Amino acid sequence: MQLTRRMFTRQMTFWAAATSIPVTALKPAIARTGNANMYDIREVTFTRDADTLVGQLFVPAGNGPFPGVAIMGPVAFVKEQSPLQYASRLAQRGLAVLIFDPRYHGASSGEPRRFESGKAKINDLRAACCAGFPCRAG
Repeated sequence: MQLTRRMFTRQMTFWAAATSIPVTALKPAIARTGNANMYDIREVTFTRDADTLVGQLFVPAGNGPFPGVAIMGPVAFVKEQSPLQYASRLAQRGLAVLIFDPRYHGASSGEPRRFESGKAKINDLRAACCAGFPCRAG
């Protein structure tokens, strides 16, 4: 099946919720600086059902709030693969970007390990978009 521009746009709209992410309380985040102080990377966790999802929030330098996007990779990915590449480039261009390991993969919890569930990934993405991570510098 050939992927058309319209199909790609629909998929990206579905998988990436571009919004201004509100500030809420979350577990303490460890911040480190990325690419010559162009953005900060914060380790974050959030939950979906009984599982803990682990991710990284890329926050651009400067004063926010910033528009934000949550990114998922291809089948059987972990956040340190393709999502990391997308996140660093988008953060340099002024977007707050959340990448995370979906349930059953990487640092996130869930059994059985390495289980592929499209439904679970959609629910995880919804949870990521509703988690309300702080997208302000500092």
